[in-house]
Amino acid sequence: MPLSQDSIPEVVEETPGQALNERIIKLSDPDFVGSLGPQDLVTIVKHDSQKKTVGSFFYVAGLDTSDPTGIAIWLKDVIECLQEKPQLWFGKNVKFSVESISFTTWNIFSQCDMTVKVHLPGTIETSFVNKQGKKLEFGEDETNMAWGEAFLSGKMRDLMCMVENRDDGEVINVVETRIYNPLLTGQLDSVHDMFIGLFPLFFGRGAEVGCPCIYGNMPSTLTNNYLVETLCEIVRLTKSIDLCLPMLEELKVAFGPLLNIVIARIYLTNDRELDGVKLIHDSLHEISDPTYQCELLLLQGKYLLEHNDPQLALEASQRGVDLTPNAFMPWFYLVRSYIALGDNKNALLSLNSLPMNLASLAQKYQYRRIMNTDGNNATVELHLPLPLDVVLDEVTNLNSLLVMDEHKVVDPVLYNLKSANLKNTFQWIYELLCEIVKNLGWEKLLQLRAELFLMEEEYDHLDTTSETESEKVVTRDIKGKRLCERWFDNLFMLLYDDLRVHSQWQSGELKPKTTLEWELVGLCCFRLRQFESAKIAFQNGLQIRFSSQSSRKLLQILLKEQKSNPSEDIDLEIIATCVKLCCWSHRWYAEFSMLLLDAMSIVVEDLGTTRVDNEVNSRFPASVSKLFHDNILEFFKTYTNEYYDE
Repeated sequence: MPLSQDSIPEVVEETPGQALNERIIKLSDPDFVGSLGPQDLVTIVKHDSQKKTVGSFFYVAGLDTSDPTGIAIWLKDVIECLQEKPQLWFGKNVKFSVESISFTTWNIFSQCDMTVKVHLPGTIETSFVNKQGKKLEFGEDETNMAWGEAFLSGKMRDLMCMVENRDDGEVINVVETRIYNPLLTGQLDSVHDMFIGLFPLFFGRGAEVGCPCIYGNMPSTLTNNYLVETLCEIVRLTKSIDLCLPMLEELKVAFGPLLNIVIARIYLTNDRELDGVKLIHDSLHEISDPTYQCELLLLQGKYLLEHNDPQLALEASQRGVDLTPNAFMPWFYLVRSYIALGDNKNALLSLNSLPMNLASLAQKYQYRRIMNTDGNNATVELHLPLPLDVVLDEVTNLNSLLVMDEHKVVDPVLYNLKSANLKNTFQWIYELLCEIVKNLGWEKLLQLRAELFLMEEEYDHLDTTSETESEKVVTRDIKGKRLCERWFDNLFMLLYDDLRVHSQWQSGELKPKTTLEWELVGLCCFRLRQFESAKIAFQNGLQIRFSSQSSRKLLQILLKEQKSNPSEDIDLEIIATCVKLCCWSHRWYAEFSMLLLDAMSIVVEDLGTTRVDNEVNSRFPASVSKLFHDNILEFFKTYTNEYYDE
């Protein structure tokens, strides 16, 4: 997406410089900085024809932060864009002149903000500020290293935000964010070349940056951290395995067989599964540390489950539990293995035994606003222009007032389902419980639950004195049960509410009328793993109007169908859904989505880029086709090391 005034969202500051000052103050707040730091910030000071000063800012993701010169060039492009013609500014055409513009990025390794500021007519200033708000001074070598750190930091944020928030809309919830494709924005070398080249310098410090929450409460280690995760994603998406493997083999000289864990992950996600399986097997005999052994066993268990061998997956998961009993993920795969084997009894017992004391604390990396711009308590104004270069009526011209009206009249039975608010590990556990109820049915699940776990009235009964023989027998039966954890008991109540809504819809008692109501029904079915029902609900809602959430969930269902029962018709449906989501992303200043790239990689592998291009050209307007080609198909043609056929 080329820069234009329509492609730049802005938040108006009460006073110029307010956003950057607020950011510096918040750097001392661990909740604000987190593991990966705040997203990149652009601040602008400009004047209108009456010499009135306006301060504004927006967030940006995906830029190459390896070099201040490249950043300054991009900032000058923004200046030219804002000054080239009068800007439509809250209903009026206003001619602005820019006084200064700055770009600030967080360096995870040096724990400092790095700012490039351009003063017109052309002075460039670079500064570094630590968590305490103090300016830092770096020598030439330190400065060069710091920009390398900034590059890695930026790519970790760009990709991990997408990975950890895949089911929640990736990053579009912070609408004042301009999102570039982080895999395409290398100033000199390709992004994958730069990342793989810098990776060895920082591998030993990877544990410092933290561990993705997608692994529950697994500790951050040399081989399980955001840096390694980002490497694996970049290699997987760009098909850079031939460049990556020699680098990892060289690292083995210094770090030994631990590198096999990373190499095995690269193998398993890049069409070298047999090599990966063999390496895991061999490495389990070479690595003795229980934490690293557990990482290998998790890779093994996941692979075995994906290839329909739950018995061996069970053995691997059980070994992982024995090695690290307080870690969440080995238990998670243990439960999945029991479910796949149809052993619902042990699945429930294992679910109840999950170590939730630390796992529930795992937090996704998310973009956070510096100042409140959302809702009635917003302290600043939002300027959110509509990009006019690409128009797909059903998507681009979606009536926000209509959506608001739907929220006002939605059936409270649908709106108040608390399971929709489950996050992270509780969400994953709930999905497993839904798999069990799908296999057993609600009544049999309740019977099994009563056999295995103490109910509250039974627990109270243990405190009384039994006098008769029959009472003694009952007491012995009760004492053979487990106490149901409170959090697990709560999930049963949420499950009951979801099942009730699903039943009411199936019986015709509940009749969705709006897209929002169909979406809520679809989400309920999706949580219950009733994917056929969910698909019908989402499709019914999308016939009324476009919804990004319904489209994303429908896309996930289509991908499941394509995996289990491939067909060209599903490929074509995936294309249509991806094109609409691409237009929606464009409307909100985003040209990158890992979900869309992953979905289209399957279709492109089936049909080739030329056939996909032709399909899009024949079904959508020229501007839409060009957008999809530039943002999606061009990536497969140019940035995947000639992996895909034309």
